[in-house]
Amino acid sequence: MRQALPVLALALLLALVACVSLPQTPKQTVAASYVTIESLAETTAIAYRDGHIDGETREEIRIALQESLGHLVEAESLLVAGNDAESQIARARVILEAVQSILQKQVPNE
Repeated sequence: MRQALPVLALALLLALVACVSLPQTPKQTVAASYVTIESLAETTAIAYRDGHIDGETREEIRIALQESLGHLVEAESLLVAGNDAESQIARARVILEAVQSILQKQVPNE
């Protein structure tokens, strides 16, 4: 379990970097958000495997990540059509920040 903690910390750091570094265009923000989803999903799997979160929390995070993904897919469709996607992007980012907060509270920093 000690070896998994550095990996978990790295995954959380990657999620934080992707979430915090704000790209300049909506397309860049969508792309960074996809990376954040992947990082948070990996972090969730590691946290569950190592006993830092329970099955219920893992399921709540999975549902939240799917919801965020849905907003990003909608945002991409809007952007391709030449429409504004800021509200969809913002919704996705709020969900990702909430998931990140849950994981940061549950995973020890060693």
